[in-house]
Amino acid sequence: MGLVQDIESAIADVADALPDAAHEMRYGGASGIVLSVSSIEMSGEPVTNEMPQERRRVIGKRSDFPDIAEGSLIELDGVPHLTTAIRTDPVAASVTVGLSEPLTDCAATYTGTHRIDGAAVALRFPLDILAVENAALPNPYGEAAAPNIAQTWTCCVAAENWPENTPPQTGDELSFTASRYGAVYDIRLRVSQAVRNHGWWILTARPRGGVTWWK
Repeated sequence: MGLVQDIESAIADVADALPDAAHEMRYGGASGIVLSVSSIEMSGEPVTNEMPQERRRVIGKRSDFPDIAEGSLIELDGVPHLTTAIRTDPVAASVTVGLSEPLTDCAATYTGTHRIDGAAVALRFPLDILAVENAALPNPYGEAAAPNIAQTWTCCVAAENWPENTPPQTGDELSFTASRYGAVYDIRLRVSQAVRNHGWWILTARPRGGVTWWK
């Protein structure tokens, strides 16, 4: 057996020996068994403050996920996460994947103005999304107890649920409610980037006007 096959066999052997550490990961049409290699309590440094914080890592066979990339939506045992980092070993046998905390199901309202056949058309419709806060921006108040309200988010929309012929666009707006620290608050965001990835629209969104209003 070659080195690649040895590493792949080792991953499979560990999954058999430690079933509690083994999980099914799905990405697009790909799936495979991965192993937890860190605690969910870890807190890695994000690449930018417009990416979610890394909360755990898993390792699997690179051949199971040949085109997985940072910022992709995956399911781990059926629970959605975003990938925060992708690291492949020198012989491309294994891939280590950094994962965000689980995404939250949100019922959002989506608004925007798109040009359709040369005319400006106002859009407003309900939209089911999966959302997660990105890495915290610096707090200019230092020791202030109030949470940072200028928080960016990543919001994922299943392409099959997108109701319009025109794609999501920069400047469109999302609003929904979320809970944090036992409080429920309103989120109002403006889309700054929209990327389609394996059946999902991955939207990076910033607070509209820089403010999130607490209830």
